[in-house]
Amino acid sequence: MTVELAEEMAAQGVRVTVYAHCMDAVRQEALLAAGAWRVTSNPNEVSVADFDVVYSQQNALTRLITPGVVDAMQQVGLPFFVFGHLSSFIEMEAPLSRLEWELADVFVANSEETRAHLRAFGAAYDATIVVPNPVPRGFLAPLPPPSEGRRALIVSNHVPAELAGARRMLIQRGWTVDILGRDGVQAMIQPHMLAPYAAVISIGKTVQMALMAGRAVYCYDHFGGPGWLTPENVEAAAQRNFSGRCTPTRKTSAEIVRDIEAGPPAAPIAVRRSRYSLRAWVRLLLRTVGVRPKPVPGEEMTAELRRLAALDKALSTICVQAFDSFYHWRRAEEMGRELAALKNLCLQQRQLIDRLTQGAAGSGD
Repeated sequence: MTVELAEEMAAQGVRVTVYAHCMDAVRQEALLAAGAWRVTSNPNEVSVADFDVVYSQQNALTRLITPGVVDAMQQVGLPFFVFGHLSSFIEMEAPLSRLEWELADVFVANSEETRAHLRAFGAAYDATIVVPNPVPRGFLAPLPPPSEGRRALIVSNHVPAELAGARRMLIQRGWTVDILGRDGVQAMIQPHMLAPYAAVISIGKTVQMALMAGRAVYCYDHFGGPGWLTPENVEAAAQRNFSGRCTPTRKTSAEIVRDIEAGPPAAPIAVRRSRYSLRAWVRLLLRTVGVRPKPVPGEEMTAELRRLAALDKALSTICVQAFDSFYHWRRAEEMGRELAALKNLCLQQRQLIDRLTQGAAGSGD
């Protein structure tokens, strides 16, 4: 989401700086390629007071609001602050800082489910705007129909066992079923990747991408899901970010195969394109900012922000440590998979050597 937001804002003439607690070279390169002017994980290289718009997610802003920054904002005015929340149950997505409540001009949630969760944190979140995981402009033009009907694409980093079993069964029945994600090809989704397929099996933002590209969607993954999206169930699925949690029941592999082979419903799903257009949402944000002067905080607000910044110093340390631990855990998980694959390859080579050695011994060579 960060890469796509940076890309769209840059395309609309904004000079974008991206700060993140943890960032590897691959992400840095992706952000710079997307048009970001500057990318950093060094908080000393960023002063929030220098910007017109500040978008923050996952509490990354805690480390950047210092008493010195508060003093600078008293001189030049406050940026337009947008706080985004992308989950109703992941702890790092919850509002942790009182600074958020003091500074926010807009609260953003990625679904009605997340907005309902935010309301438990106070009345300020009643005005939260749902920005429903909008997609980059490349997905807004419908793709031409696929040349072959028995082709499906699974997009997932956590393919459940029943879906993996259904894939094997479909392949046996003559289908082509590819995987984009951890168990297949890992890459950021581009519109042309969806073109060969008649159906996309996935949850989350991939669903918006597929709907905008004119592909039938089978909404199912590790939370379960409703299966084929239809005019009757698409809104309920959207309320929960197309996560599958709208229908938290698990299907068997055989049931999934029957669904897929029966095909999607004939009735088309009517979706207002601007609803899932990142371009439209960024344009709306910039229009809002454009007619708003930067307010200068008074002495009372400045004193309160300084106090909260001091209180949040410990919180920022905890956030950074949590992100760092999460990053290294994910890297260890990836290394573990790579090690398992290497071990499996070595075992196959050893078995091959043993067979060749036994064959040579049996032939007297």
